[in-house]
Amino acid sequence: MDAAVDETTHDVRIALAGDLDLLVEKDVIDALVRAASTPGITTMRVDVTEITFIDASGLRSLLAGWHAAHDSGIAFELALTPNGRVAKLLALVGLDDHFHVSLLSSSGGRSQ
Repeated sequence: MDAAVDETTHDVRIALAGDLDLLVEKDVIDALVRAASTPGITTMRVDVTEITFIDASGLRSLLAGWHAAHDSGIAFELALTPNGRVAKLLALVGLDDHFHVSLLSSSGGRSQ
């Protein structure tokens, strides 16, 4: 898990990769909550384009991050690929409209 703060834009970017499941749920929640409490941050961007597996625990992690950001008064954005695992799960459970989403192409660039 990578986290970087951009001091010029007041954004924190967290890149998640691999399995997002029960084994990493606590670590991911801790990282997202910590990022949401960073002074001066206005937006938390969570890149999930490299997630290879996500279950209910992983979804719970993302929701916990969203709640932490919301409670801190900062924007929460998911960067994902349109047909990726996270996008499919969000659509399946009806949360695809819950998160602010930035769609990325499989090469990592923003899609139109």
